[in-house]
Amino acid sequence: MKQIRKRLTYANVMSSVAVFLVIGGATAFAASHLGKNSVGAKQLKANAVTTAKIKKNAVSTKKIKNNAITTEKIRNDAVTGEKVLESSLGTVPSAQNALSFSGTTQQIVKYRANAGAGSTTIFSGGGLTITGACNGTAPKVGVFTATTDTNDSSIWSSGFGSENDTDFDIGDSQNIAATSFNDAYSIVYQQGLNGSLVTAEIGIRNFNNNTSPNTPGNSDCQAVGRVLVG
Repeated sequence: MKQIRKRLTYANVMSSVAVFLVIGGATAFAASHLGKNSVGAKQLKANAVTTAKIKKNAVSTKKIKNNAITTEKIRNDAVTGEKVLESSLGTVPSAQNALSFSGTTQQIVKYRANAGAGSTTIFSGGGLTITGACNGTAPKVGVFTATTDTNDSSIWSSGFGSENDTDFDIGDSQNIAATSFNDAYSIVYQQGLNGSLVTAEIGIRNFNNNTSPNTPGNSDCQAVGRVLVG
């Protein structure tokens, strides 16, 4: 002990302290300057990575494990109609008794013509063709007719007046707007005995009288409506 005390000088003590400081400083420096890829999963303390430490937009699609996002993780009403694949949906329970519109298509009828215009097709589908012309006899210059491509078809049209043909064959012609200058017409057509069904709601104007305030300035014949085929 006496020998140790003799050698325990101020200089020796200070040099020892300096050595410890250097070692401790080097350790702290190393901890703050870690090499690339030197910290792995084992070095991370449980629950060490918090939300605040994740960079915005840092988690990409490639970083999300397949099937990792479950239904419980999706916020209510977060998935909108644009994000849903319709073909993946089954029958909605509350709509099981509703009419099916599978395979039904819709077409819009838009026709305007000046007096003297010849015939043009304004609708064609499901075996039914509707043509419009503005070359009739004044004051009813509009001529709107329907024809079929299948024998044993049937057609009904109703508005101010109504007409029907339950044996509507190829070569037959049905006048849709027969009795009124301006009216909305409902048309129901079936192709053949068990073919496509066509339903239409069309507003028709076939009136020409230049003294009437109801006559449009740029057309004498019009037909506007919607047709469903299915």
